[in-house]
Order: sequence, then structure tokens, then C-alpha cells
Amino acid sequence: MIRATPVLRLLASVGLALSVGVTASAQPSLNPDMAPPAGAPDPLPAVLRIIDLPYLSGEERTERRVFHGLWTEADLESTETLARAALISGAYAHPVFDRDGVPPLLRAQSLVRSGELKRAIELLEQIDSNEARVLLAESLEKLGEFDRARAVLQPVLADLPRADRLSDAQGIVAGVRALRLQAKLDGKPASEYNRMIGLLSKVHQQIDRLYWPALLLEAELLLEKGNRESGTEVLQQVLAINPMVAEAWRLLGDTQVDGLNVDGAASVARRLDLNVERIAPDRAMPSLDAELIRARRWMRENDPDRAASFLTRAKAWYPRSRDIAALHAGVEAMSYDPARTERAIEAYAELSPGSPLAFLRVGESLSERRQYAEAAEYLRRAIAMQPNDPRGHAELGLLLVQAARDADAYEALSRAQELDPFNVRVANSIKLLEDLRTWETIESDNFLVRFRPGLDGVLAREMIEPIEAVHADLVDIYDHQPDFKAVLELAPDNQWFAVRIVGMPGIHTVAAATGPLIAMEVPRIGKRSMGEYDWLRVFRHEYAHTITLSKTRNRIPHWFTEAAAVYSEEAPRDFSRAQLLTQALLNGTLFDMREINLAFTRTDSRPQAYAQGHWMYEFIASEWGESAPLQLMEAYAAGEREDAAMTAVLGISQQEFFERFQEWAYRDASSWGMV
Repeated sequence: MIRATPVLRLLASVGLALSVGVTASAQPSLNPDMAPPAGAPDPLPAVLRIIDLPYLSGEERTERRVFHGLWTEADLESTETLARAALISGAYAHPVFDRDGVPPLLRAQSLVRSGELKRAIELLEQIDSNEARVLLAESLEKLGEFDRARAVLQPVLADLPRADRLSDAQGIVAGVRALRLQAKLDGKPASEYNRMIGLLSKVHQQIDRLYWPALLLEAELLLEKGNRESGTEVLQQVLAINPMVAEAWRLLGDTQVDGLNVDGAASVARRLDLNVERIAPDRAMPSLDAELIRARRWMRENDPDRAASFLTRAKAWYPRSRDIAALHAGVEAMSYDPARTERAIEAYAELSPGSPLAFLRVGESLSERRQYAEAAEYLRRAIAMQPNDPRGHAELGLLLVQAARDADAYEALSRAQELDPFNVRVANSIKLLEDLRTWETIESDNFLVRFRPGLDGVLAREMIEPIEAVHADLVDIYDHQPDFKAVLELAPDNQWFAVRIVGMPGIHTVAAATGPLIAMEVPRIGKRSMGEYDWLRVFRHEYAHTITLSKTRNRIPHWFTEAAAVYSEEAPRDFSRAQLLTQALLNGTLFDMREINLAFTRTDSRPQAYAQGHWMYEFIASEWGESAPLQLMEAYAAGEREDAAMTAVLGISQQEFFERFQEWAYRDASSWGMV
């Protein structure tokens, strides 16, 4: 059910063809002792060539094998090479870092990655190198010591022109990291980003095409700006040059989680496990990066208990990791218990009292769950701690766009754009909000209908009476009157509609509801439109979302709000849907209670998800009565998770519900004459 994306092809060990100045002919052979673990891409021919150059000494050859992740067992007999390999692989808690003979910078890097920032700072203050200074400044920033971080960066920034002039790849990368942190601390203008990309391009295009740290940093910058496609392509280049780089796999896993590709995320996490197992085969050391990916994946699947289990496992090895502590605060926010959330934030503050990261994670977590007011509060607290960091402003602005608070959204997004003019979603949303200022509005008893001046106003005026009738009907069905007037926006084309909903073009549907906002594409034929459709039926579906989200304080499971919306359409099940459901029932491919929520995010599984969700809603109403779905909604509003809500209202667990549903579905399909 998952498309063969470039990432999944990478995980399937497909070799990547990169422009590195070496043709595919006469490809050097790979020493079996250097073979990367299963799941990694084949090394580039250019990498094998520079390792096999005849004039290299044994020490130089070992150094290159380690740098490119192709070390042999013999290479790791040295303490220093083992430490380098452990850092690349993500085994940050490897006992090698406690041995004598480990270079201080490598030990400091392991301490930073492990979260032992104060110990790392003590060590870094004694090292006279730009790389150490940048790492020191980054560590101070994580503690919230922003002024000290600024001071440490100054010599690195002053030395960057020299590194550029001498074509010093390592020095340039250190300088770009310094520029990046300075921009975050001080809100530097767009020219700094252009300069950073230009310097990194010089490294991997003119100085050393195989110097993967420059590519890795470029990928991080691209992903920060919301350019997921280009960032992913650069990460693939990194892994073709060195298949063991844990930081690259971690970023790749994050893109899979962000795209709700849970299979891709699981594959990346397993790949990170293999990295650590390869470097520490006799230990039970988890991959910190893998556990963070898994925790985020289960957060996106709305399962905080499973997310917390991976954080707990990682914390046993990395007790002072800020990433773990901040993400734990985001998980606790999913309980909808402010006291639990504040305790988690306080635990993070004990590690980094001046850092806003925990507030950001809580804000992001609540924002995804459409807890608009609560999320905005935490994001504003993050902004207060670090006003020059664009992340808090951007997340707040995008949240307020979803909440239809356009004036506040514009203010937050404008500040985000001042700090980061290259964030694509921010730029798109600002253009949309500016366009909205020219629109007209018709106000009725329960709606604000907005439209672009012109022909769209004809439809808008005709809508008022029918949508007020729908309002009365659905309020009666769900026994709930929202305490706000819903905003109905008539999008002039599909691109405008998509940006309104997610900040990016490319949503292949005609309508969506965020709760207080319903956006619908004007039904028309044209190149930029999805075509004509029954707008009143679609509106009825979307307004059912508005009411059920309001009734449950936006805590209703995804499948259930979609099921209620389809049920609210009051349209008969057509033959194609009956056939689809019967085939899934007989083939054993009905979605279980976890799979169905994910199925709505995938184009190929979405039709079954809508049809099956509706069927399960009918099952509840048939077996427990028409009031049972409303009682479930009340349980969700109180903060109950789905299993607890079903147990309380229906008297059975989620698993029992699904088993009984399948039995009922067989009888129901038989009554259609389909079995």
C-alpha cells in the first residue's frame, strides 16, 4: 500500500547514481570485509576508488574507510578509529569513549549527543579549534545560555573568510554551522542563508565531492526551510557516500514520520538499529535516533503509551538527553492533563532551564491535535524564551491559520518570515492571508461565508439558506451547538484551497474542515479546479466535522469523525462501495483499529477507509443505539482514549469491538446479497 518512494528504494539497497566525476564503467570491486550492513545502498564507485588508491599508506586507507563507513574489523582495533566509527553509527554511549586515547573532541561529541552538556562544555573549553568552538556554542544554546554562545561564535565567524580562501572543507563547514547558529540566535537576514548554501555548494562541487558533512549540513538547512523533497535528495547523496551516517538516517526517518509513512519510518529505525548493532554487537545498546523516530511515529498515530515506551528505553542509556525530555513533554501533552504536561516541562527545565525546546514540542503536539488555544499558549511561551528563533513564530502562525484567526496568524507569520524568508509554508500562507483581505463576507446566524469578489458571490449568496438548514439538522442529530460561527471559505481553485489547509499546494480533494474553518473549492470546470460536484452534500459532510470536533473538543479519533461525517450525508451506500467492503471482508483486508486512521492519509486506501468507517458507525448505532456514538463523543471530550471510551460506553475493548464488527459485517453484507 506504500508507493516506491526514493527513500524506500534506498532502503531496498538500490544503488544511487550521483554526479561525482566517476562513470559506471570499470567499477572497482568491494572488499567483502568492508561491505555495509543489509539495507544500506551500494557504495559509490568513486568512494571505492579513493580507498583503493595505490599510494595510500595503511593508516590513510583506514582513515578513509572509516570516514566512508566501510571499515573492516581490523580497522576498529584502534581506540580512535572505533570512537570515530561509533559516532558515525549513532552509538553515542559506546564504552570506547571512556578509554584513554580517545581524542578530546570525539569524547566531547559523544557527550553532546548523549545529552551530557555540562561535561562536554568543560572539555570543549580546553580545545583550541573552530570545530570545538562551534560545538561549544551549540551546547550553550541548548542550555539557553545565548549570550555565551554568541561570544564563542565570534572567532569562528571571523575565521570563515580564511577557510573559504584556502578551500578548507572542514573549516567551511564549521563556519556555516556558526552562521546557522548565529542566525537562530540573532534573527539574521536572508543573505546569511544564501551565503551558507553557497559555501556548502563550493565544498561539495569544487573542493571535495565526497565530503559528506557538507552535504549533511545542506540537507538540514533545506529541511528546516520546509523543502522536504530537495532535503531528502541530498540525504540520499550522503548515504551513498557513507551508508552509516546515523544523523542522515535520523533526518530521513523524520521526513517519513512527517509524511505519515509509518512503514518507511519503521524501516529507517531498524536501519539505525543495525548501525549500532554493527559497532556494538555484544551490547543491548539501543539507537537513540531510532527510538526517537519510533516515539514520534507513535505520537502521530495517537498512541502516547507506545511512544513513551520507546523514550523510556532510550532514557535508560541517555538519561540527560534533551531530545528525549522535550519529546516526553509532547507525549504528556497528549493526555490533555495540564498538570502532567507542566511536570514534564519542569523536568526538561532541570536539564536546560533557558531552552524553549520543551514548549515547542508541547505546542507542536497539541497543534496536531487541534487543541488550538492550549497549543498557542505553549508556543508563545517558547517565543518568549527565544524571540529570534523562527520555529515558534511559524508554528504559531500556521496553527492560527487552521483556527481561522487570520489577523493573529498574519502577525505571527510575518515575524516568522522576517526571521526565515525561505520557509515555503510560511510564504504560501502569508500570500493567502493577504489575498483574503480583498474578499467579501456574508454573515448569517451561524456562518461567515467568504469569497473572492466576482462570480463566486453568486454561489455564496445562494448557499446561506441551505447551509443554515444543514446546521439545524446536524445540531439536532449530534445534540450540540458550537459556540462560534463557522467560517466557510469558497476557494477559487485547488491550489488556493490546498495552501489554506496545509500551507502547500497538492491536496487532491475539494473540501476540508479544521474545526472552526471549512474550505471548499468552488465547483467549476477548469485547469486549476477539481471539477463540478454536489456542494451541498460535501458541505454537510464537512460541517459534521465541525460539529463533532466541537462536541469532542477536537479529541475525536480520525476514523470516527470521518465515519460520522459520511453517516451525516444520509446518502445510500452505492454498489461500488458495497462491493469494496464485501471484498475487504471476504479477503481479510478490513483495516484494524490502528490501520484505519492511517488509511485516510493514503490515496490508494482512502476509499475503503471512508466506507469502512461509515460501516463501523452503523454497527455502533445498530447494536448499541443511536445515542451510543454521542456517548462516545462525550467520553472523548473528557479526555478518554479510544479503548477506555469503548470499554466505558460499549462495554467492550477496541479489539473486541473489531472482532464483533467483523461478525456483524458478514451478516450485514449477506443482507445485501453480496455474500
